[in-house]
Amino acid sequence: MTNMGSRLLKIIRMYIILALIAAAYYIFYTWSGYGIPCLFRTITGFSCPGCGISRMFAALFKGNIKEAFEYNQFVFAMLPAAILHAIRYTYYYVRDGRCRDGRIMTCIEWGVATAFIIFGVIRNIVL
Repeated sequence: MTNMGSRLLKIIRMYIILALIAAAYYIFYTWSGYGIPCLFRTITGFSCPGCGISRMFAALFKGNIKEAFEYNQFVFAMLPAAILHAIRYTYYYVRDGRCRDGRIMTCIEWGVATAFIIFGVIRNIVL
């Protein structure tokens, strides 16, 4: 088997495992109602930028887009870009054996991370 073929199998295995973990978590979450507790919220009482992601994905799997958006607007809005980014990294890894990350992509990633933190601050401001 070629290096490219072995990398493709490795990626397929990784995505299958990730899908199985996500499915198991979704089943557990929908049956029990218990999600991953937020340590930041437990300690501070404030919502972290990631609070609501489990509920957002559960709502998306049920097809309730409006409800999903209400749980975490930032992650919901960034989801298509994150999926495209993952596809891009997967393509380069399978083709070359490495993930290409140029200066522009690094700047974009830092910008998104900064916006994520700003979202976390803004969502806790009581108007």
